[in-house]
This record gives sequence, C-alpha cells and structure tokens, in this order.
Amino acid sequence: MTEKEKRSSLATILLPQIAALLLALPNGIALAQRFDGLRIGQQLALQLVNLGQALLLGWIAGGLAWLWHRYSPLGLRWALGLGALGSLLLGALVLPESFSIFAERHAQQLPPLVTIAALVTLSASLIPAAGWIGWKLSRTRLWAAAPLVALLAVVPNNFVLDGGYWGLHFLLAIIALAFACTGGLGVHRLEVSAPRASRLRVLVIGSGVLAALSVVVPARSTVQRLASLEGAPLGVPIAAVRYHFRALVGSEGAAEITEEERRQWFVRREEHEPIPATRPSMLPVQPIVILLTIDSLRADLVQDHSTANLPFLRGLNQSAVYFRQARAAGPATVPSLTALFSGRYYSQMWWKSLFVGGDVWPNEDQQVRFPEVLQQHGVHTITFASLSWLTNEMRVAPGWHEQLDLDKHRKVRSNHVKSPEIISHIKKRLAGTLPGPTFLYAHLMDPHAPYDSGALTKGTPKALYTSEVERVDGELAELDTWFAAHDLASRVVWIISADHGQAFGEHGTTHHSKTLYDELIRVPLWIRIPGVEPRVVDEFVSLIDLGPTILDLMGAPTPGTFMGQSLVPALRGLGLQLSRPLGAEGRLKQALLFPDGIKAIRDQRTHTQEVYDLNTDPTEADNIVESADPKYLREVDTFFDVHLNPRYTKTAPYRN
Repeated sequence: MTEKEKRSSLATILLPQIAALLLALPNGIALAQRFDGLRIGQQLALQLVNLGQALLLGWIAGGLAWLWHRYSPLGLRWALGLGALGSLLLGALVLPESFSIFAERHAQQLPPLVTIAALVTLSASLIPAAGWIGWKLSRTRLWAAAPLVALLAVVPNNFVLDGGYWGLHFLLAIIALAFACTGGLGVHRLEVSAPRASRLRVLVIGSGVLAALSVVVPARSTVQRLASLEGAPLGVPIAAVRYHFRALVGSEGAAEITEEERRQWFVRREEHEPIPATRPSMLPVQPIVILLTIDSLRADLVQDHSTANLPFLRGLNQSAVYFRQARAAGPATVPSLTALFSGRYYSQMWWKSLFVGGDVWPNEDQQVRFPEVLQQHGVHTITFASLSWLTNEMRVAPGWHEQLDLDKHRKVRSNHVKSPEIISHIKKRLAGTLPGPTFLYAHLMDPHAPYDSGALTKGTPKALYTSEVERVDGELAELDTWFAAHDLASRVVWIISADHGQAFGEHGTTHHSKTLYDELIRVPLWIRIPGVEPRVVDEFVSLIDLGPTILDLMGAPTPGTFMGQSLVPALRGLGLQLSRPLGAEGRLKQALLFPDGIKAIRDQRTHTQEVYDLNTDPTEADNIVESADPKYLREVDTFFDVHLNPRYTKTAPYRN
C-alpha cells in the first residue's frame, strides 16, 4: 500500500467517527433534557460517555467502511449480499420485541409470527438499501453531505416510540450510519498531505482511547442513564457487557438476609400453611365489599395540594383509612391486576403467548386467585368487566359467580367502557336480591389514554387526564349517595385504588408500563368500613396486600403462597407489623422498596441497576447505586431469583 493510500484509508476510518459524533448530538441534547437535575460533574460525565460510545460506534462502522474500501474488488453484489445477510441476522436479534404488540393486534388478519417475520425482513433490508444509496452518492460531488443527511434523519430518534422499542431506535441509528459511512467513501478521493495525516493519526488514537474508556471507566449510574435513552444504540449492549463481567468476577457477593426473612419470604412458599382470618369480624351484617380500581390514577393527584376538583376521592382522605404510601405491583394494568388477584408477583406466574410471537397472558396459570377462595367460603362474587380479559377465562382475575363482559357487549363503540355504564350496572345489581355476603369488583377505565371522556376537550394531556379523573370522582360520589338513599350505606365497604399511575414527562416517559418509578407505581388506596375510625397510614403497603386483607375481612384464610400480608391490623388501629418485602415488576424490570425508604431496581433487559433514597429524593432523580449499601441490590437479586416460576429457564417472558 502506498503512502497516499495509507493516508486515504486513515481518512476513511476517521470519517465514520465524525458521522457517529454528528449522530450523537441529538442524544446529548436528549440526555441534558432528561437528566437536567444532575450536578455539573454528573452531567459532564454523562456527556463524555455519550461521546465515547459514539466514537466506539464510529470505530465499528469505520472498520467496516475500511474493509469495503480496501477489498471492494469483491464486487458490489457480494458486498450488498453479505450486508443484507448480516442485517437480517441483526434484525432477527433486536427487532421482534418491537413488533410484537402490532402483530398481536392484527392476529386475525395474519399469524403474529408471519407479521413479525415480514416486518423484521422489511426493516432490516433498509440497512443495505441505505448503504447502496450512500455508495451511489459517494460517486458524486455530493458525498460530503451524507453525514448531514444522516443527522437530520436521526434527530427524531429520541422523541418517538419511547419505552419498549429499543430495537427500532437501534435500527434507525444503524441505517443512518450505513448511509453516512458509505456515502462518505468519496473521502478517498481527497488529497491528504503527510502533515495532515499525522494530525489525523493523533485524532484516531485519541478517539480510540475515549471509546475504550467509555466502556471501562463510567460509573454504573452513568451507564444506566445511557441505557435508558433508547436513541443511544450502544447504551444497552455496553451495560450488558459490564454486568456480565461483574457477574463473572463475582463482585456482587451474597445477600445479607436474616434467618427470619429467609424462612418467611426468601424461600419458595408452597409449603407455607394458610393464614387464618382474624377475629372478631370488622364487617357489618350481610356485607357488600366493593373493590374499585381506577385506571392510571396517580397518587399525587389526590393529595391536598393537587389542583384537581376531586371532592369524593379527596374526602376519603378524611373519611376512610387512607394508605398514603401504597404501591402497585406493576406499572401496567395486566401485570398489576394479576398480582393483586393472585397474591404473587409477575415472575411467579406462568405467562404464555396466545399466538406465536404475541404478547403473553396468565390464562394457563392455575394458581389460586383470592375471589376463588371467597367462592369456597360462601361469599357471592360479582364483576362487571370493562375489559374482556377481566372475566374468568383469562385468569387475570377469575373467581366470579356472576360476570358481565361489558367490553364485549357494549352498544356504543368507544376506546373503553366508561364509568357511567359500569356504575349503572352496579346500581341495578345491588338493588336486587343478594344471596349473602358479597364481593363486587369493577375496573374504571376513564383516565386511560386517549384522554377523551372528561369535560375538557382541549388542553394539555395532563389537564385532559385530570378532567377524566374528575368525571370518575363525580360518578363515585353519585353512587355513594345512591347507597344512602337505598339503605345500603351501612352494609357497603369501599376499597378504592388504582392499577398504576401515569407519566407526563417524568424520567423522559409518557403514559405507563415503561418504568418502575413512583409516578407509575405509587397509587392511592382507601378502605372505608362503616363504624371504623378514619386514619392515615404512612407505612409502605402494596396492592398485593389487598387479597390477604379482603380474605381476612370476609373470614376466609389467606393461602400461604400469597406474597402479601393483611392490612386489617391497620384498620383496627393496632399498627402494622409487616415483614414481607414490597416488590414491583414490569417489562423485565424488578424492584424492591425497603422499610427504610430505599428503593432498588434491576433491569434484566438492559442489565442496569438503580438505587434511590425516597426520603431525600422522592422524584428518583439521583441514582446512588455506587454509594448505597450493596445489600439492597443483592436482596433484589435473591428475592426475585428465588421466587421465579420453576417452569422458566432464566427469566419470565417480556410483556409490553
């Protein structure tokens, strides 16, 4: 190779790094916006790691570009063929998860596996197509515009499809790089002088050092922040490499768990005896226990400082036993309600896809749910299902003597069954004859996106959402008045909560299901029993405690396999003596909230870890994973690994 060819090859390697740096600009801006509360040093470290990861991607792309330039005599067809094969393999590895929801929604038209295979093939083919177009461009005078075009294409990468679509974001970044690198091959026609080549070599060496340091040096909190930004293509792979290296060298150690904890909660519970109900009963004669969950209801919306007009719900803060620190067991409706009714966390259940490639459901999981226990002990059970999968067949919440699938039989088509229809059915049924003690459940869907059922028709998403919650509040107030008018108030026990919260930009996300932060996990919980003194309870409790609580109230034993504990002592004013860990799961993220206010999270997809002190950092802005006691993360690992359903080989399946 001549000296001129060496200098040209050097420029060929360097150009993709420059292109990758251009692609890193939107990521740097997105990181600065998402983590604007970081200290200057933390923000600088984050930006440097972002820069280093971009350079590393540039090194990879530059190496491929150099091979193309050096060995192009193989021919364009060979190069495109090999590129297409590699792209298809890459797409099969990273894309199926991103298309699973779409495929399941169109399962009646095509089998999900066929839909996913077609979408993966079509999407992956865009990589060699972009490379071919770039190569054509490199043979023109416009070759230097390729990196700029790639930058413009990738700018929206962090602003669409947030949460659960890392594969698509990765694909877009690779397509942009393929175009920028092959388009920039025209650089080999430039005359690079010897002095300039020397300076280029210094830049190449410096970029290589920074790229290597971005993998080895960063703190775990910095790696986690990069991995949470789906537009950063190497964030997740680098986090996984670092995690597996730590596991290989055994740096985490074993969990420091007391003997009592190990006996009760850090071993599988199949052999635990049922827990008898407490005496005397707190319920009125012929009680009607009503459990209502309100979709997406954030806990902070019902606090006194909230601007929402919620006289009924906010009134429960003073008229009921108000559990101010309640948490859901999942950030989405299906995992959260399945945990509530089964008394088990997501990874303890058996989840299976109804269609090949589709999302997973617990319809084949035969572990008992608490309404089934109520049935066995003479309690009449009723549900009005706003979602078809809340009936007996899907086993999210089975155990009903009477069930009406309002979702299936509604006459007015809309996004969801609305609360007036559900409340109307509740009134009609309770006005009739009941055979004895009764448990009734309904899920109110009004505050779910799209926010189109409130009084407001225009406004910010949060204002429209709040208007929907206000509508639910009015319906509940009217139902409460109806109970009084029909002499039922002395028999009705209200239990009102939510399946999860809702995000409006916190941690860079909107809607729900994507994280385990408190905007999605913290929910309100009220229990109002005739004659029971109202009070506020500030201990951490979970919706997984509701099954044991309702069974206890109704005089039925709690299965020993349940992971929650009865809250009846708090209703009696005796204080809580809870020993169980308080967990949450969603999208292969797992968290434990400890009694001292420390919350630890592990992500089994990105292999990142987080620790927050909710006492000083209630918004979970400062990941203190480096300085926190390692025991918290060790207990997360131990707890969820011990209780993993034995039918799984390594993890429970991912569910959107």
